Amino acid sequence: MISGLADTTSRMIVEIPSPDCLGVCGSGLAALASKARQKLERRLATWTTDTLRIRVLGVGFFDRNHGQIGAAPNYIELHPVLAVDFP
Repeated sequence: MISGLADTTSRMIVEIPSPDCLGVCGSGLAALASKARQKLERRLATWTTDTLRIRVLGVGFFDRNHGQIGAAPNYIELHPVLAVDFP
């Protein structure tokens, strides 16, 4: 799983699960999640700065507080991420 977005004042958990995950495969979104993950992994392989601008599209999901690191104050997450772009 790849997770976590932050800027200087806010943060949010975002999740791009493995396309092998049964939950993603069962949702019909496996192809989109897989493409987003591959695109992000390719970009991270050449990333050399201390910041990376990224735009993500995903399904909003209100989680509960279970000690996760990087959660937004209201515990909303993007899960799963369906697309990424690097503006």
